[in-house]
Amino acid sequence: LEAARERRRPLWVIHDPKQAHDVAAWFNSRKRHTIRRRMVVPGDDTWNQALATQHDDTSLEKMQPPPRLWMPSPALTATIDAIEASAFQNGSSTPCAVDLGCGVGRDAVLLASRGWDVVAVDSSVPALEKCTSLARKYAGRNGGRIQTLQVDMRKVPTEQVVEQVVKLANPAQPRLYLGVRFLHRPLLHHLACTAAVGCHVLWSHFMDGCQAWGHPLRERDILLQNELVSSIFS
Repeated sequence: LEAARERRRPLWVIHDPKQAHDVAAWFNSRKRHTIRRRMVVPGDDTWNQALATQHDDTSLEKMQPPPRLWMPSPALTATIDAIEASAFQNGSSTPCAVDLGCGVGRDAVLLASRGWDVVAVDSSVPALEKCTSLARKYAGRNGGRIQTLQVDMRKVPTEQVVEQVVKLANPAQPRLYLGVRFLHRPLLHHLACTAAVGCHVLWSHFMDGCQAWGHPLRERDILLQNELVSSIFS
């Protein structure tokens, strides 16, 4: 009984992104705890500052921006500096990024906080509302703007989706198309054929073999080996 009570108690994992993920996976795999949220701590003293003032109700609101207790996709954080070296070169105007299947907008908000204008696209209205809320809290006054587009990209013709995106991005041409844990092959093929010279396409998704871990299972939701390369260069 006591063990059951222990498992019901919330468990916070406070660590750098990789180790937080590994620790949470370890607990979940052994059914010792169900980790629903991971807390990722930045490398500076932001967390220590928050702890030192946790009894002051207004202290966290005064931080600009507040501590970011969520993480963008590893694919974006690993490549964003190289992408920006091209997108921001020669003092060009604010670049535009399009986050396709943005979910609650972690990647879109990260980009906006770094000065990008972002078009965030998803089929879920609640997710887009959360994206807007995150942007207000974390993008900051000096960040870029986020525009949301609610559309089911699997039901609406791809050409119409891209047309709506470009209209929101106007007058800028998107310099980055981003897709994380979202796959719609007609859209991916269309981007490979129509993206402007100098535009980056960054896609991170589940690969064939992930079925062993449970999700996703449908063939349409799984990338095959070398499929991205063949889609872009074929």
